[in-house]
Amino acid sequence: MDFDNYKEVILTIPFYTPDNKLRCKELMSVLKKNINKSFIKKIILLIDDDTFKDEKLISSKIEIIRFNKRPTYADWIRESKNKITQNEYHVMANADIEFKDHFEDLISEELVNKKSLLLISRYDLIGNKKVKLIENPYYSQDVFCLKSEDLKKINESHISSLNLPFGTPRCENKMAYEFWLRDWILINPCMRIKTIHHQKSGFRNYEEKDKTIIGNVAFVFPSDGIALESKVSLMLFTLTNRVPISIQISNWLIKDKGSKIRKT
Repeated sequence: MDFDNYKEVILTIPFYTPDNKLRCKELMSVLKKNINKSFIKKIILLIDDDTFKDEKLISSKIEIIRFNKRPTYADWIRESKNKITQNEYHVMANADIEFKDHFEDLISEELVNKKSLLLISRYDLIGNKKVKLIENPYYSQDVFCLKSEDLKKINESHISSLNLPFGTPRCENKMAYEFWLRDWILINPCMRIKTIHHQKSGFRNYEEKDKTIIGNVAFVFPSDGIALESKVSLMLFTLTNRVPISIQISNWLIKDKGSKIRKT
């Protein structure tokens, strides 16, 4: 596969209209900034409210898919698989993330291996010009990228595991875990790719102790170099104080008889 032909980006965004007017203005401003990026071929908005329902779309680049529930990572993958027409980069980002110029060139350098997924930690906008990488970037990623060729390889069992609502605590960590579990190469290129987070309003649409997502999650550390796999740590979120006598990781499903079980 000639990945030099991969240039255009299909961007998917879970989009909505916040009750907070300042936040609403903020999200609309970011959307307009991304519309103006020449490398973004199409922007697919996953919407579960009345946003743009009775309004003319602000750009021909925009396509709207409506849901009667909060959209999930599974929805992103399914809708993207339905729209593969050529060699493209399929990108999912939170609605408050702005992309910088040459983003498509930078991700093309990172996505050179098969079954690779980029999970990019954000840079917070300080004032009007300065940006700063979030503290402990392994905890959170707001942008996800893969090639159309790899997208085709995601089967229904994998998609079903990604039924994780956007905007809920640990959703990106659980998503990362489901890809790690299936032997994908996870790369967090945040030291080389800057994506700008707009959050001056301070508005948050979730509760810190939300219990929607429990169980195993993966934290993806910044990658040490271009296209190099990130280190990953796993954590188990539970609703119990009972402690098991051990936690084991087994590669029995992929190894011959006699493979060892690792205890942690």
